[in-house]
Amino acid sequence: MRLNKHLSIKIFIALASGCGAAQQNSEYHAVSKTLVTRSDTTTSTEDQTVESLSETQTLMSVPAEPLSELPASALALANPRQIELLVPTKAWAIDRQNDAIRLTFEDFNLLSVLNMEPVTEDAVSHMPEWLRSLDGKRVRLRGYMYPTYESEVEQFIMLRDNLECCFGPGAKIYDNLMVDMKPGTKAKYVNMRESLEVVGRFRIDLKAERGYIYGLYRIEDATMVKR
Repeated sequence: MRLNKHLSIKIFIALASGCGAAQQNSEYHAVSKTLVTRSDTTTSTEDQTVESLSETQTLMSVPAEPLSELPASALALANPRQIELLVPTKAWAIDRQNDAIRLTFEDFNLLSVLNMEPVTEDAVSHMPEWLRSLDGKRVRLRGYMYPTYESEVEQFIMLRDNLECCFGPGAKIYDNLMVDMKPGTKAKYVNMRESLEVVGRFRIDLKAERGYIYGLYRIEDATMVKR
């Protein structure tokens, strides 16, 4: 299975909507399994996706509750932070065996790097040179596999954490990225109780649909690091 644009949007909406421990055991997995099943049996239309997207944006941008009671994602839209460079320079360790830069999700966290919240469509233009220079570089990254319900996959979403301790706002766009395996290879499914590492080419690849950002980074030509 490969994830198309519309399924990617829906998965990110599911991730961003909130992920407490109770949800992770029930609602979260139900949404994941439903989305994957639908991707195999039906073709999502752009109109359906945009309609769902518009409903989500409307709920976030036209609050029916006091601001103090809104979820953090809606508060961020209502009160965006002032963008400023907080990390002017950066250095990384090198994985000599795989000839790759050792990255962590915190390295490209735009709140930590740029005080950016929410992430804007022109985010790439605000990125410091050291972050933009990662585009096309070979990296090694640890994370968790978004449930696929398939034993082997050519492509999957990697998450910063396994959501078990997420009681506040949902996952941010920089807390997940798409991983495309090396052509002709597949990754075995790894349960979210266990972390995994991949080596591949890092890409800054911001994707937006009518103002809604559903992708920011990806890793291509990836291989799994043997445990």
